[in-house]
Amino acid sequence: MKFKKYICITTLLLFSLNGFSKEVLLPNNILHSYNGGDSIYIFTKNKKFIVDLNKYEISKPILIDNNGFNIETYVPVKINKTFYFVQSSGGLVLKLEKDKLIRIDHSYDHKMQIGSSIFTYKNEIYRYGGYGFFSSRDFIVKYDFSTNEWEIVNLNTSLIPEPRYDNAYVLDGDNFIILGGKTTNPKDYKNRIQLYDCWKFSIEDRSWHKLDHTEYFKNFNSNFFINADGAVGSHSEKGVYLYDVKESKFDIYQTNSSLIKLNKHFKIHFYNNSFHLVVVRNNNDHALISLTKDELLGPLRRTFKTRSNKIHFLIDVLKFFGVIAIGVILFYVYRFTHILRVSENKMIFKLSSIEISAQEYRIMQEFTRNNNKIENNRLQKILNKDQYDRSHNIRLKNASIEKLNEKIKYIFNDNSIEFIKVQPSKFDKRYKEYVLTLGKIKVKNK
Repeated sequence: MKFKKYICITTLLLFSLNGFSKEVLLPNNILHSYNGGDSIYIFTKNKKFIVDLNKYEISKPILIDNNGFNIETYVPVKINKTFYFVQSSGGLVLKLEKDKLIRIDHSYDHKMQIGSSIFTYKNEIYRYGGYGFFSSRDFIVKYDFSTNEWEIVNLNTSLIPEPRYDNAYVLDGDNFIILGGKTTNPKDYKNRIQLYDCWKFSIEDRSWHKLDHTEYFKNFNSNFFINADGAVGSHSEKGVYLYDVKESKFDIYQTNSSLIKLNKHFKIHFYNNSFHLVVVRNNNDHALISLTKDELLGPLRRTFKTRSNKIHFLIDVLKFFGVIAIGVILFYVYRFTHILRVSENKMIFKLSSIEISAQEYRIMQEFTRNNNKIENNRLQKILNKDQYDRSHNIRLKNASIEKLNEKIKYIFNDNSIEFIKVQPSKFDKRYKEYVLTLGKIKVKNK
């Protein structure tokens, strides 16, 4: 009796590990897969297989002439009926033409966009973000088939998300949406920072908009999947996370054994009310299996909504006006600390002021008009009084300059500098000129 019970339990356990309602055994040396609606395309080093998800059958191998290229370092994308392979680290682009790989780009392997998001939109190839040379990218490039070169996508906004790589993403109509990922620490390039935000890029408007921010986005990376309703899913040993972009809602499920066995080189594919994924068995067999939502996700642990998009919009507006307000304050602080104000009877700098005479005011005006320089004969002519002879007028001029210089020292609280200096004239070395040296301080006359 005990023996029969043992056989029964063992059989159920083996069935739970190896038996599924639909499954297809795959080659063990698979390098890439591409999810295409009712078909999944499988690539090895020099072969292509097509899995028909309606019949759940795999085709005979189709030989590929890889032409010396290692497709393991490329990402397959499909436009109409043609496959292209985009280099995962650099700018090389291969085209699969008549089952032979040919290079079509005029780029090079710059190794600056490792872990970038590669996607297609309106029969064009786009690429966002990436990592290379101890830094992360924050731009989007598009492959131009007319020139066979990558062109940067110019933005219509200055608001952009932090540079990142290894993030999840989804295309929602004309919108490219990114979730989570990692970035580099500019102060310590060896450290990586998990990102907790979600952004939307309008491809047609070429503008970024922040959608959400929560610590749960740290669980989203390039091993993501798309649910039937367009929700983005991510999984780890702690749980399975589904994020509904339109509703700003999280559903958190318990991780089941199928996801633990998941081959991470293959993205989960949703088709015909079922999830299709590749699991690795204990004997190292690779099997494509079909699971319902309940079978894949397990028990629902928690569901909740994050802040609404309207709140994020208001926060962004407040941040925008806050930046403007700070800019205005800094402008006036700069003016307050870098301008010497001169009126007919007073000089003011910051919180200090001192009275000046009408003659001193005229001297400061003349300095302002002539880029802080006055020729000696010009200054003498301004200050001359008809009732005095030439020698006395010169003494009065020298006394006026000396007294004004002392007042400037007082208002700047600095006796170590001669703010009004005498030097030979640039026009005639036999003559001299007076120079007002205030550094970055500007004079404003009322």
